[in-house]
Amino acid sequence: MTQGTIQIDTDEFDSAETIDGLEVTDGAIILEESDQLETPDSTIHHWPMMEGGGSTLTDEVNGEDGDISGPSWVDGDWIGGYALDATETSGSVVLGLEDLISVIEEGCTILLTVQDVGSDEQIFGEEGNEPRFRISTDSSQSGQAGRFNFNYRGPNDNWTAYYSETDISDGGIYRLGLRITDIDDEDVDLWVNGEEDTASGGDPARHDGNMTFSENFTEGLELFSVPDRGEGDFIADNLLICDEPLSNDEIESDYNSQPWV
Repeated sequence: MTQGTIQIDTDEFDSAETIDGLEVTDGAIILEESDQLETPDSTIHHWPMMEGGGSTLTDEVNGEDGDISGPSWVDGDWIGGYALDATETSGSVVLGLEDLISVIEEGCTILLTVQDVGSDEQIFGEEGNEPRFRISTDSSQSGQAGRFNFNYRGPNDNWTAYYSETDISDGGIYRLGLRITDIDDEDVDLWVNGEEDTASGGDPARHDGNMTFSENFTEGLELFSVPDRGEGDFIADNLLICDEPLSNDEIESDYNSQPWV
């Protein structure tokens, strides 16, 4: 946004007064560009990672703040100029969200920026007792190492798994999207940098049985780690969760609004 000035009567405003994001200084309204992104109306959690310091990751929408243990703040071309970096340290951000399972089963969208992801990294999820939820670059399946993977598993060993076509382990920056429309009906797709990217023509790599579970997650969800599975050494920024499947245009718009695009 180009900065501009509008002259006003200084008797009507105090110096340095803020009006709807406009700063008034010395008789001029300064149009300041906001670091925050507009989010979809269905957003229920948003961790933009703009703090730049401290051990709390703030949820700007619902107050589900995360506890940072290990990852450090790094500046750069990120939302608000900061992201979280776990490339040189172990640890995770504990987010909780034990009740997120109901959102997954009713339809949702999860969006997250990552950089420097390896070929076998745990990105976001939990791996306690069933049910289990995991976003990773899983190397346990032949030919899938380095690909964006979503794995959801319930009682009686019924589970579903999806992989991206794109290998995201080349050190680049990627905006990942998981859109769940109907998990029972195999209506799930993965997005990479604003484009639908699900492998196998959109079919799951595996889908066994009913994916609707009556329990909440038992361990809570973590970023940079999936408990009992391992940790991830990468940079993360701007985690967003919506309680409905976003449209194609909304996902593309989200990608195009990232400052590094």
